[in-house]
Amino acid sequence: MTAVQSLMLAARCEGLGTGWVSILEPEELRRALELSEGVEAVAVLCVGHVDRFEERPELESAGWAERADLAGIVRHEVHDGPVVDLGG
Repeated sequence: MTAVQSLMLAARCEGLGTGWVSILEPEELRRALELSEGVEAVAVLCVGHVDRFEERPELESAGWAERADLAGIVRHEVHDGPVVDLGG
């Protein structure tokens, strides 16, 4: 999902709006895009010019999701997972 986030941020920097389409049925999407067997769409994004940018994300303003408290998800010089030996 890092690629999706990067695309959305880059689009915003260029003055473009993005939307994550989540109302599609996977099998209908597979047929419409003629996806090969074994290929799975993980995101469907719309990118384009918009009249304006809202002050609050639509998920928040529509009551579908609440804004996350950054203090609970941002880490400063802390790693919560296991240490992995990369053999270096």
